[in-house]
Amino acid sequence: MTVTDNFSPDGPVSLDFASLTQAYRDGSLTPSRLVKDIFVRMEGRGDDKVWIYRVPATVLLARAAALEALSAEGRAALPLWGIPFAVKDNIDVAGLATTAACPARDEKAKTNALW
Repeated sequence: MTVTDNFSPDGPVSLDFASLTQAYRDGSLTPSRLVKDIFVRMEGRGDDKVWIYRVPATVLLARAAALEALSAEGRAALPLWGIPFAVKDNIDVAGLATTAACPARDEKAKTNALW
């Protein structure tokens, strides 16, 4: 199955917090399906120069599967369970590129930034 199989570019739900948590609660959406939908949306936009670096779909699908494998108790301990987010490229996230909007500066962060 490719990322785009059986998914609409318009997406199954709005990406706001309330819609996503409701869709997860009623079983109409899973994190894996959401990852696939987001990639369909991004592919439909073409190279719009929004992203310097994107975590590959295969990596995100593996992370989504790990979230889905958590028990109800494990999910409850993660208030943002299944909620997608982007990180500005001047904030270090271990293993991701920190470019500060300069692709030539493509450095992988060794640790996460602390606030």
